[in-house]
Amino acid sequence: VVALSGFEPNTIMVPVTTWRKIRQHPEIRALIKQLESRDLVTDDLILPSLFGLELVVPGARSVTSLPGATEAIARVWGDFVWIGYVNKKANPVKMDPTFAYTFQAAGRKTETFMDRKNEIIDVQYDIAQEKITAAASGFLLTDVIA
Repeated sequence: VVALSGFEPNTIMVPVTTWRKIRQHPEIRALIKQLESRDLVTDDLILPSLFGLELVVPGARSVTSLPGATEAIARVWGDFVWIGYVNKKANPVKMDPTFAYTFQAAGRKTETFMDRKNEIIDVQYDIAQEKITAAASGFLLTDVIA
């Protein structure tokens, strides 16, 4: 990441199922034991802090079944780990580098609809768009759990 973008990675994103396996790996557990912090083995902050990274553990799920079929829900993230640079400013300016931004219209919108039974339904939504703005400042590792 540094060679391509000039930025040190500051964030690691590990899906929850992958994270559970990584933190139980014998080499990771041995590293923690070297720190003589046995009570921190289950602490999700100790491992990323060893590498100077902020940990993000996504747990998003999605309905994967076809319409009308029995509902099947699967995790969005699989056997991946993402490492990269994320701008931590609360209010970044237009050209501040970061791997990605979420662009969002101000405020939530509410619209009223009438369904087939003439019942009124209020729907709230917001307008957002995610964009990768500096692809070289992030790296995706695949098949991290053998």
